[in-house]
Amino acid sequence: MSGELPIGIRTTAVEAGKAGDTAPGACDMVQGLSDAAQTIGLSLQVMQRALVGNMEQAAQLTLSMNRMMEELVKRSVHVGVFARRSSEAPRDATGYRTGLAVTIKNGSPVPLQGAHVKLWFAPRRSQLAHPIQAQLALAEDCACGIALGPSSGGLSDDGCGPESEPFVQTTQGVDLASGATAEALAVLSVDALEQLSGRIAVEFPSPGTGQLLRVEHRFGIHLLQLTTGSFIRADAATDTAALVPVDGARPVDVELGGARDLFAVPPADGIGHGCVLAVGVGGSLLGLRVRDVHADAPTATCEWVAAAGALPELLELVPRLAEELRVHPPPASGR
Repeated sequence: MSGELPIGIRTTAVEAGKAGDTAPGACDMVQGLSDAAQTIGLSLQVMQRALVGNMEQAAQLTLSMNRMMEELVKRSVHVGVFARRSSEAPRDATGYRTGLAVTIKNGSPVPLQGAHVKLWFAPRRSQLAHPIQAQLALAEDCACGIALGPSSGGLSDDGCGPESEPFVQTTQGVDLASGATAEALAVLSVDALEQLSGRIAVEFPSPGTGQLLRVEHRFGIHLLQLTTGSFIRADAATDTAALVPVDGARPVDVELGGARDLFAVPPADGIGHGCVLAVGVGGSLLGLRVRDVHADAPTATCEWVAAAGALPELLELVPRLAEELRVHPPPASGR
């Protein structure tokens, strides 16, 4: 037994040798698993970044498509106001009235839900001596699809400004199918004869995002649309005898086609020398007496006439009325 280790000790040494041989392999396996986990983590991060990028691109694409759709809808929604003389807008000696035809047309391919209309008014001339008082209400016999007003109050110089409160707005929303039109006929009354500036807006939620969209239109109301127009034949001596030329008033050329509508010339009558195109201002009368009809152009040269002793306030309207006829002759019904 000399030179040999005890059995117990020999076994322990062998096991120790085996443990020493396998330790490096185990470390390699752990390192391999760690590397694989790190690779998977990096791959997941790359995938996450790609997914987030794709989601952001999709969101931007959706936002761009919504904006394009909103712009298409806004461009396809038409809103307008037409000032016109009508039986729904009678005049009296204490004020001036005009009919306002309000229209909304949905030319877009999508329906509009809960659209609201707002209207603003302001005097075109600033710093007037007295504020203009106005009233607006729907015409009595109007089968209206737009529930406007009623409303009343003073018209300020900045009444059409972007921060100003609307003079009148709808009391309930308007639903418009694709291609549908909604209309309302209202009567605007003012206590002073002044040109007015107007602004109309229709607001509705976006079909895509639900955000509020707005379509606006600006318009004007002329003096000639707040007064009455009538025609006096040249042979009506009793009606024209009391009319005398207005001192200092320059002659004005009147376009005959528009004059027939504006001054209610009967279809059977012609506009010739001596007839009078009359403008009723409250209880007074201004007139355009035809002096010459031009054969080479559809116009007539007229002189201003009024009753003898007409009030200065009435005569002060002559240059402003002449300017409307000369620059922008408004029809009896027009935007």
